[in-house]
Amino acid sequence: MAPTIIQEPTAYWSGTRLTNLNRRTFTLLQEMDRLTGAQRALICDPRGTPLAIWHLEAFPLSREEAGRVGACLANLFAAFQGHTFREIEIAFEDRLVYARTLGNAFLAVVCARDTALSLVRMTCNVAAAPFETDKELQSNLSPGQKTDIGMRLG
Repeated sequence: MAPTIIQEPTAYWSGTRLTNLNRRTFTLLQEMDRLTGAQRALICDPRGTPLAIWHLEAFPLSREEAGRVGACLANLFAAFQGHTFREIEIAFEDRLVYARTLGNAFLAVVCARDTALSLVRMTCNVAAAPFETDKELQSNLSPGQKTDIGMRLG
């Protein structure tokens, strides 16, 4: 399995709250190992702060870099106020970025440009289901705001 960087303990993320988050993010990101063409993936809170990072050895991704990517994607979701959507696809010369909401978080996957987007979408949708339906985790991801990121930001 490729390296996975999980959330470290903080004043907010500790104890069973942290254990549940890390279990769910790790399980979701494990699926990226099965996705041919995937190079990097990250799970972020609504502000774009990385909660967990996955990458292939050949494509390392530090927490700082992931934070910059997460912040850009959070801003992109927020730029479309008044519109409801759950996913974003961005094509570059040599890679593809697919991002989708996870309730009160979002997932971003960076793939080789020739990766089948339908396979990326299907893999992410299946892997995301346990994360999205964990009510306790969703509540912890957005304290004081019990609203879906796709509805709030989209």
